[in-house]
Amino acid sequence: MEWQYDPSVNPLDYEAFVYLITNLKTGQMYVGKKTIWSRPKGRSTVESDWRSYWGSSDLLAEAITEYGQENFKREILHWCMTRGDATYLEAKEQFARDVLASDAYYNRNILSTFFHHPGQQTERKPLRVVRKKPRITLKMKKLIWASDNTQQQLANEFDLTVAEVRAIQREQP
Repeated sequence: MEWQYDPSVNPLDYEAFVYLITNLKTGQMYVGKKTIWSRPKGRSTVESDWRSYWGSSDLLAEAITEYGQENFKREILHWCMTRGDATYLEAKEQFARDVLASDAYYNRNILSTFFHHPGQQTERKPLRVVRKKPRITLKMKKLIWASDNTQQQLANEFDLTVAEVRAIQREQP
């Protein structure tokens, strides 16, 4: 199956494109982007494999194997003058279509940042909480030095650790 696009467009005039691949049997879709030009390090610019490209999704690849390429439609949604334009328009299409929240799409990430799809069971790692240390001012030190509160109470009051409160109390003139 060839890419479907306006025949008056010369693809070689562009840097990249955003595309939609549709499974004609199930209706499931995949939104992606592809560059037209490849720039291998130290070598001259050459045309990429865009003409035979079928996306980077493992789920899509499995479906193509199962249903056959003849049961998929490949269409170009946007022609892009820069790779940056392609990245932006790909993400815009994916968010507009809400591809991560729908089983109607093979997409499982946006911008290669993985998001948990509702139908996908994955183990999440707990978030690491990083405490921003408050700036310890002379005024704060004087309040700690003059206080009759316990070290724990002072730590809670000033958002410090008990060890930080002890260190400040040892500095007392």
